[in-house]
Amino acid sequence: LKAEKDNAEVRITDPDQYQSIVDAEWNIIYDKLNLIANTGANVVLSRLAIGDLATQYFADRSIFSAGRVEGEDLERTRRATGAQVQTTVQG
Repeated sequence: LKAEKDNAEVRITDPDQYQSIVDAEWNIIYDKLNLIANTGANVVLSRLAIGDLATQYFADRSIFSAGRVEGEDLERTRRATGAQVQTTVQG
């Protein structure tokens, strides 16, 4: 979730707009976390770092998560468990 590839610059004229942008960003993060949790997964492994927010979110739902997992380890785990590797949360 932390590895968004595109950066954006937003210019606002009204301070209230700032809060709406922040709220929208949080909604995007929580939507992605919900999509992952709703798959029914008990374990989430990622090649990228998993931030504190996501780690706590998963822990609160009894989902084990680990980040910075080597690709070889992901593949070995996939083969051993019959799991699927997902590369996106977007269908």
